[in-house]
Amino acid sequence: FASLGLPGFSGFIAEFQIFAGALGAVPVATVVAVTGVLITAALFLVAMGRMMPGEVRVPDAPGAPRPFPDLGPGELLAIGSLLVFATVLGLLPRVLLDVIEPAARTVNDLVAR
Repeated sequence: FASLGLPGFSGFIAEFQIFAGALGAVPVATVVAVTGVLITAALFLVAMGRMMPGEVRVPDAPGAPRPFPDLGPGELLAIGSLLVFATVLGLLPRVLLDVIEPAARTVNDLVAR
């Protein structure tokens, strides 16, 4: 969900900064882009809602695939770590922005020449 740019996740602040910066230069294109992002997020959430509800239904035919086992501790740790990281960056983006700002300013100055 972080890749959707939902508020509270790391993708949100990145998209917000891009659109805020582009709004003054190309407002029509920015509105079109924001509309596209909103439509994409809505369609993604609808697709997830259709794919994920309920129990896994397995055909009774011989040789039919069996359901996947529940996640193990290692898998839960990996997913949980990524979720915490994405949420922290979404709620406290300044933590990472302070680190990358000097390099971003240097690149901006080089491109502006």
